[in-house]
Amino acid sequence: MPKQLRITKVTRIIRIPEIVDDLRSDKTDEDLLLEYNLDWRQLTKIYSRLFFGGYLTEHDLVRRRLMRPGQEASHIPHIQTANSEKHFKCQACGFISEYHFTE
Repeated sequence: MPKQLRITKVTRIIRIPEIVDDLRSDKTDEDLLLEYNLDWRQLTKIYSRLFFGGYLTEHDLVRRRLMRPGQEASHIPHIQTANSEKHFKCQACGFISEYHFTE
């Protein structure tokens, strides 16, 4: 029986300046899904990586949430402000942060 090559993960390159410009524009999340050929899980990861990487600000995320009145917005990270009394602890390493940990 010949060996079969199975590809389980496909890595795509999305240029940071392009997607940040799109996120800061008036494009909807549905438009971004179609333009970049993403699913909701991938868009969630992009939001998190761009925010925690320093490319998006808390203001950007709040603005994106406000663009979705009456619609689901769980894919946009909910960020706790620095003045918050709430802290999150990483179960793996014990690191404590004011921001929610995501995958």
